Amino acid sequence: MKRLLLILTLLLIPSAAQAAGIGGVESQSNWGSLADVVEAFFNVLLVFLPAIATIYLAISGYRYMVAQGNPDLIEKAKKSLTYAVFGVVISYTAVLIISYASDSLGFKFGP
Repeated sequence: MKRLLLILTLLLIPSAAQAAGIGGVESQSNWGSLADVVEAFFNVLLVFLPAIATIYLAISGYRYMVAQGNPDLIEKAKKSLTYAVFGVVISYTAVLIISYASDSLGFKFGP
């Protein structure tokens, strides 16, 4: 019963606050064009790409250590390391290409 009351309270407080005009919830998106959406996507990509790359590189290193001399497992670890590095290179290259193309077309985008 307490959980139900807590859930109802958490669901109804924001509605009551909005009805009373408290909090002024407004849309945070200011995407007026496709260029803004592309820019937002690549900004998110630039934020999360290093973390994802670090995870994949750590997984590759772990696979290499756990292989214990098994040639098949070592080969899989090397391939996953290669794919992780190529993925990072391709992702950053895509951002640079989009940035260059948008500058050439007159849009303001990029780092």
